[in-house]
Amino acid sequence: MDQIFVAIFAIALALVLVSLLLPVAERLRVPHTVLLAVLGVALGATATWTDTERLGWVGEVFKGLTTSGISPDALLNVFLPPLLFTAGLTIDVRRLFDEMSAVLLLAIVAVFVCIAVVGGVLHVVTGFNIYACLLLGAIVSTTDPAAVIGILREVGAPKRLSILAEGEALFNDAAAISTFTILVNVLTGSLVPDLGIAGLTFLREFVGGIVLGFLLAHVALFIATRLGGSITGLTSVMVGLAYVAYVVGNEVVHVSGVVAVVVAALTLAALGPTRLRQWEALQHTWHQLEFWANSLIFLLAASVAVSVLANLRWWHLGAVLALYAAAFGARTLVLFGLLPVLEAAGRVQPVDRRYKTMIVWGGLRGAVTVALALVAFGKGLPQDVREFVAILATLFVLATLFINAPTLRPLMRFFRLNELDETDRALRDRVLLLSWASVAGQVR
Repeated sequence: MDQIFVAIFAIALALVLVSLLLPVAERLRVPHTVLLAVLGVALGATATWTDTERLGWVGEVFKGLTTSGISPDALLNVFLPPLLFTAGLTIDVRRLFDEMSAVLLLAIVAVFVCIAVVGGVLHVVTGFNIYACLLLGAIVSTTDPAAVIGILREVGAPKRLSILAEGEALFNDAAAISTFTILVNVLTGSLVPDLGIAGLTFLREFVGGIVLGFLLAHVALFIATRLGGSITGLTSVMVGLAYVAYVVGNEVVHVSGVVAVVVAALTLAALGPTRLRQWEALQHTWHQLEFWANSLIFLLAASVAVSVLANLRWWHLGAVLALYAAAFGARTLVLFGLLPVLEAAGRVQPVDRRYKTMIVWGGLRGAVTVALALVAFGKGLPQDVREFVAILATLFVLATLFINAPTLRPLMRFFRLNELDETDRALRDRVLLLSWASVAGQVR
């Protein structure tokens, strides 16, 4: 069978499989991302240890499910823009700006703290090159909002907790991917390791991404308001905006394409509801695109990552324990050490200790982390560094999905964060009272 048909059929079959997992996840009360990881690992393991050549075209399709002919770089470039754009498009911008100081602490400062702590701990524990350890820290500092936000919404978590978690995931990808690129260039010898130069490069890319995203969003709005309310035209313009911002940022003006996509989405989220008549339909369409992108990137990345784990050694297990402790220790340091400083300075409204605990434990890693690990594996790095980074990152993602994710819901209930506070209970009782009075009047 022609390879292009194998790839198309494999992707179509993957969409069916990830959709079938939705009712299973609901029945088992586990995040959909966890089941995607299980399915991806199962497919990858079967393809690795089974002779698919003897199965004919069925074997080709089965093998296509674990590769699809897509390189890790292409995987990231195809699926990352819609993931970032949807996250920015659907967030409550007003509430986000109210919490901006806390969000920037979690999304930028926490990323650098995680990189430094993880890099330092692993360098001491394993003796690996410090820049390789820092690269691993950059890869694992990206959080996955899909599973966490799904659980928070399902159990009715407080809005502020959701905003903090969403805001962190929205911006930390930008900081982590920019740092990842700089460290890869250092390890490949195309950039001289200099903290000052690296800092200026990061600042230029970040600020440039903000400007580019803001300008492109206004251009897209100008076009969209002249489409006569066509939802198909509006969706096409917005999909184009996400990819144009990403590609122009990375390849043309050499700023952060990730930041450009996020800022473009936030600009639309702030201005779109009052300027676009089809705003709700647009959000619904982007939710569908996000589901496809998140499911496919995670399933494909997890299945491909299994081949990396073929080189797993016993010492990797000890190293991933150190990585787990360092990563979550860094989150604890930021939330319980640095955030109180902002609270004392009046920059942030006091954050409940239960919220802080949930944010620490809810730092799940997912599709972007695995994809970055595979991208690093495909770069021109020394073989031992490639395996070190890819294996530990993959194991760390699986650890967060199989340890943290299943315990988030019970932890929410333990802290009673799924219950209304006194103000909300009073408001609910008042609304119910007025509703019953209205119903009784209509019945009479």
